[in-house]
Amino acid sequence: MPRGSVDRPLTRREAETLDAIVRLRRPNGLGPTVRELAQAFGITKYAADCRVQRLLKRGLVTRERRAARTVRVVEPYLVDAAGHVTPLQAAALCAPALV
Repeated sequence: MPRGSVDRPLTRREAETLDAIVRLRRPNGLGPTVRELAQAFGITKYAADCRVQRLLKRGLVTRERRAARTVRVVEPYLVDAAGHVTPLQAAALCAPALV
C-alpha cells in the first residue's frame, strides 16, 4: 500500500476533497479540474492541488500528469463521521441484508 494509505482515518479536508471529486464529476465520467475544486472550496489552485496530492499519496485517487479532468476516485468509499474509510464493496459485505 502507498505511504499514508487508508489504514488511518481521513482528515476533514481529505474527506471533503474526496467528496468534492465525486460530486463534481461530469456526466460523461470526467473528473473535476483543479480550478473547479479550488472554486468549490474558495481556495487557490495551488492549495487545491495540494489536497489532491494528499489523496494521491494515500492511494484514494489517480491522476494522469499534464492532462485535465483526470482526477478519479480509485474505488467507491464510505467515510464515517470519524473519518474512517471503507471501500464500498467491503462495506456491502459487512452490511446486514435487507429482507
